[in-house]
Amino acid sequence: LPIVWLLAGGVANAAAILHDWLYKNGCRMRQISCKEEADDIFFEAMIDTGVSSFQAWLMYTAVKTLGGHFYNYC
Repeated sequence: LPIVWLLAGGVANAAAILHDWLYKNGCRMRQISCKEEADDIFFEAMIDTGVSSFQAWLMYTAVKTLGGHFYNYC
């Protein structure tokens, strides 16, 4: 994780805020269907805001692998 942070940390703050909100509220408000959709939206938001494909992939992989602990299951 420290290596991932050194390579990609802090480059996707806007997308991360959206992703964290979706994890906490998206399912409950029926705006998204599941964790996987929130993770996919995170990846798309990173690409749309100019994050490099490599950095976006690193961060996407991290949330796919470790994000389940933080996801607010409905």
